[in-house]
Amino acid sequence: MAASIAAKAQRRAVRFAAAVRELLADGCGDAALTEAVARLRSEAAKVRRQRPADGALIDAELAGTVLAAAARLSDHKPERPEGCGRRPEPEHLLAVFAASYSLALQEGESDA
Repeated sequence: MAASIAAKAQRRAVRFAAAVRELLADGCGDAALTEAVARLRSEAAKVRRQRPADGALIDAELAGTVLAAAARLSDHKPERPEGCGRRPEPEHLLAVFAASYSLALQEGESDA
């Protein structure tokens, strides 16, 4: 059953990533972030229902991670893809998303 739950979560992640890519392709970085946060909240709610003993701990962990990212945001300078001017084009948004998503997935695999 755990493998089934994990497989479903992976399929949802693929769909969510596609939805975010679509928003970025339209140049809507803010909407893409909103969608990503909504998906994070949705997945956290599913974990709370499926594994109540872990849910509160996962919520606390996510809250700490998100707040730490928010605290560092004002000093953060994103990596700019080659050819990216002051106003990024959709292809630049997609390139940054792809790089950060891939890196996060690799880091997640090394934590497992």
